[in-house]
Amino acid sequence: MKVPKSFKSISNAKPSVYKYPEMLKSDDNKKKEKVTVAVLSTTSKAQARKNRKEGKNPDEPATPVVKDTEMADETDKKEDDEEAKKE
Repeated sequence: MKVPKSFKSISNAKPSVYKYPEMLKSDDNKKKEKVTVAVLSTTSKAQARKNRKEGKNPDEPATPVVKDTEMADETDKKEDDEEAKKE
């Protein structure tokens, strides 16, 4: 497209509108946090099969089971409240 030499454009916009975006800063100093890994039901079933083949006790879990202490505390509180209401 050819533009005539006498063509002028006036823009009242701020110069920041036409400014290039700033470069992203990489955070190499950040420490990576350890994420809790979800144990899938298929994984536990496969481990149970493997343990049965090896002759290990099926009652002992292959991976440690983590209890949710907050949930246990809440159920204890509910039981205490129910006992108090009965009395």
